[in-house]
Amino acid sequence: MKVPFVGVATYRKRTFDWIAEPCPAGLQRRIHVRISRRYCLSLLMNAYALLACAIALEVLATSLLKASDGMTRLWPTLGSMLGYGVCFWLLSIVMKTVPTGIAYAIWSGVGIVLISLIGLFVFKQKLDLPALVGIGLICAGVVVINVFSRSTAH
Repeated sequence: MKVPFVGVATYRKRTFDWIAEPCPAGLQRRIHVRISRRYCLSLLMNAYALLACAIALEVLATSLLKASDGMTRLWPTLGSMLGYGVCFWLLSIVMKTVPTGIAYAIWSGVGIVLISLIGLFVFKQKLDLPALVGIGLICAGVVVINVFSRSTAH
């Protein structure tokens, strides 16, 4: 349903123009008119907060998977399965707002870097020079996507 331009509105003692275009992809089902760019930006920031939670849960679930010793220990195995389930659910919510490729690139890139650091410091796994160079390139790729790409929903 498209809402025509209706003039100005007052929201929390501020006056905004109502604009007849939808917010970022996926939000149009609930929000038919955006009040301001700031309002839509706050919804987008919530998506990136959910993405950060999804990344944290993925890293936790992967660490528990390592601790489960090949899924032979019950509690780490159940924790890993629950962590991955909630992680993918959060990622699916993020993909309603953030483009799929961008969300997945950030999720997997940051997850790889964090789990590599946990492997290094917690599980005492060694990283050689090619692994460190690869991790550096992953970090550079995530920065390039977020800073320079016009595909992100900024």
